[in-house]
Amino acid sequence: MLESLKDNKLEVILISAPIKMHHDHKIREITSQNPGWYKDLCAAYITNRLKIRKRKNKYSDTKIRRKQIYNVLKKLCGVGYTHSIYAEDLFEIARELKILNDRLCTNNEFPTQEEMEKFGR
Repeated sequence: MLESLKDNKLEVILISAPIKMHHDHKIREITSQNPGWYKDLCAAYITNRLKIRKRKNKYSDTKIRRKQIYNVLKKLCGVGYTHSIYAEDLFEIARELKILNDRLCTNNEFPTQEEMEKFGR
């Protein structure tokens, strides 16, 4: 999980629009995405801001910060415990990932497409 969070980060680039509506028309294209488990975790901790936004403000939709989750995972890997409010959720995600991995390695039973998308594999 630590490596997937470190290696996979949302990245968006601007490219020329396939159908130009005006001079120098650009659209956004995703080049890399966050792991599925991280997206689900962020969705579980939405912010209390009521303002509906169109990405013009600097506020995030989630209370979670990537660096914070990365540090919690590092501590869990090193020490084995943490007092973070996210620890229980991260343990549950790790348990589900281990079950999928064990199922694949022992029974040669492949995870469903939905399971693979959820965990970003």
